[in-house]
Amino acid sequence: MSEEQFLKALESLEIGGGAASFYPWLSPLAIFLSAVFAFFASWRAINTQRRIARKRATLDVLFRLESDAAFLKAAEVFQDVRDGRGFMSLVKDKKGKSNRDKEEELYVDMYLNHLELLCVGMSEDTIDELFLFQYMRNTVVGDWRDVEDYVKDCRERSPKNHRLFQKLEKFATAWDRQRTGDIFDGSDCCFVTRKDDASHYLDGNSETRHTQD
Repeated sequence: MSEEQFLKALESLEIGGGAASFYPWLSPLAIFLSAVFAFFASWRAINTQRRIARKRATLDVLFRLESDAAFLKAAEVFQDVRDGRGFMSLVKDKKGKSNRDKEEELYVDMYLNHLELLCVGMSEDTIDELFLFQYMRNTVVGDWRDVEDYVKDCRERSPKNHRLFQKLEKFATAWDRQRTGDIFDGSDCCFVTRKDDASHYLDGNSETRHTQD
């Protein structure tokens, strides 16, 4: 056997020995990789179910609001005050308030409480932000513009109300394409709980991209 043939034989033995030494690790490695793949498959399935459940919950909440007599009455009074004497007319000392003032203030606050509750639900990931953005963006943004001075006056009048309708303000400001430029780094408008571009869904574009996990 020549020296060259000997070296080749030795090299083949070393390679074979290395492979043989690797065999005991194959079974644990296969188990580990299977566990990793199973974890990611399960994680993906859970997130899919969460998205479906969140959208169903959102649809159910909106459906209930549309058929709730108290909410519809509150929305009606809210519109009447907005289109009539304005919300600042409700900002009076208790002694100077008429029964009409008290009733209208009650319904206006009830209406805003419903919007605040929706925004809290979005913050807590139980209400789908994209769903509400596409369905109620104009309402949320427009209503906040109308009541912003009224709400801020109520906050100043009572220290315990310094966080009054805070979530509503946060979402309405983020969704307002005329105001987010100064607040959110020049963005046209933005989501609060999502990572994608909110402007993609403006102007009738309703293509859905599932990124809220």
